[in-house]
Amino acid sequence: MLQINHCANGRYSYALNDDKIVYFGKGDLCVSIYDLTKTISDFPLGYYEGLEIFIDVDVANEPIKEFIPDFDLIGLYESLEKSKGYRLVRTNEKIDHVIGELYCVDERIKESYFKLKSLELLLFVSIASESKIESFSLSKKHVNVVENVKDDLIKDLESKITIDELANKYSVSKTTLKNCFKGVYRKPIFKWRKEYKLDYACRLIEEGQLSILEISKKVGYSSPSKFSQAFKGYVGCTPSEYKK
Repeated sequence: MLQINHCANGRYSYALNDDKIVYFGKGDLCVSIYDLTKTISDFPLGYYEGLEIFIDVDVANEPIKEFIPDFDLIGLYESLEKSKGYRLVRTNEKIDHVIGELYCVDERIKESYFKLKSLELLLFVSIASESKIESFSLSKKHVNVVENVKDDLIKDLESKITIDELANKYSVSKTTLKNCFKGVYRKPIFKWRKEYKLDYACRLIEEGQLSILEISKKVGYSSPSKFSQAFKGYVGCTPSEYKK
């Protein structure tokens, strides 16, 4: 089986073999051998929108040749098999055009239309230049480190945590830690933590059980004025305005 995945929003990860996880994000297209990539690791950002298409290579090869004699589906499968089991193509205008039309299709023609568009996608992928192919992957060891760091960051929002402390705790270099975290969550560690705190503050304000002062302390701001300034910079209004 060949598997085609397109990420419209969010972030997606594949577990490959026993020690590698590959990530791709908004606008990316991934064609892979299903047997090698069938374990979904995670949606790192907590949300995901996209589409997934499966193609039975043995069944589809001959019918495809009737329409496109020069296209070798088995050859594409074997080329993936000989390399790393997948091909990741970064977003580009041609792929975006083909994919965009798949998200809004009349139910009466959806099945046939999807087959035609799947062929078009395969053609684009088969000729994608190496310069457009990019991937980000981590060992499972480093994925575990990132997840543990994330848990530390949200466990106690009032605590002060440094990169040095986190790197020493998990026996990795500061550079490795920062690069791995940003690779998974798309943001530097403390930018991610700051936004998590402010998102949490929004939820607490909406619940209405705590005062603004109590919330500011709960999310790690000793000064209400600094909390208000950070909140307004992120949300677009002050906590008091948001409460209304």
